[in-house]
Amino acid sequence: MTRPRFVQWAFLGLFAVAGVVLGHMVGYWLAYPDAHERAIDLARTGHGYWQIGVRLACIGVIAAACGQTVLGFVADRRRSHSSESSFVGVLLTLTAMQLLLFGSVETLERLWSPQGAVGLLQEPSFWLALPAQILAALGSAWLVRLLGRIGRQLARRTGELSRPHSIATRMAFPPEQLLPFLWSTTQRSRSPPLIA
Repeated sequence: MTRPRFVQWAFLGLFAVAGVVLGHMVGYWLAYPDAHERAIDLARTGHGYWQIGVRLACIGVIAAACGQTVLGFVADRRRSHSSESSFVGVLLTLTAMQLLLFGSVETLERLWSPQGAVGLLQEPSFWLALPAQILAALGSAWLVRLLGRIGRQLARRTGELSRPHSIATRMAFPPEQLLPFLWSTTQRSRSPPLIA
């Protein structure tokens, strides 16, 4: 795997983690609309780390968004369109990552909880969070493509500013007249020394 592909997969992984957290939250909000009841179930099912997990996911998605924009910028500067993945490819990758990660996290949470993993498949929040994972993957895939395009547009805009002809059009003198002008201002005629 080449370095750009590895970086792309790492950013997709961060988007997947944020999608798992978002799907998790949606599943619990739908299963337990009452905040008190939801808090009791979260504590009962091994979600004591939840606040830290949400914060880390937010930091991760911000880093991934910035990184995805930079990837688009660099790809356009290199004129590399081969690194751009298809929307369906990104969607399938994110969906697979999120479902695998969500199932693993839920299993580990149940193993650490007093209830155990027995009741996992009977939890309504688990079944409601599964389709939420797919919707979160869809949103993340759209965001990945959008940020890549933004990075490419930024590269094109900054590339236009760095071209010599565009700078010359903003100057008071065209380049061919600027050098003689500068030369003439630096060459002063000498006068005879002052004798007092």
